[in-house]
Amino acid sequence: MLDGLKPAVREVFLLYKLGDLSHAQVAQTLGVSSRTVERHVASALMHCYRVCFEAPQ
Repeated sequence: MLDGLKPAVREVFLLYKLGDLSHAQVAQTLGVSSRTVERHVASALMHCYRVCFEAPQ
């Protein structure tokens, strides 16, 4: 499911969800802004939703 994500988005998502880090902690770890972390997490969640609930085209 996560294979379809860009590497940066996947890394942020895994650190946030599996690493149990806050947006700020992920941002500091990766040297990006908290806003970037928020966008990447949202993007990953939307991707997972689409994979699970939308019919293939």
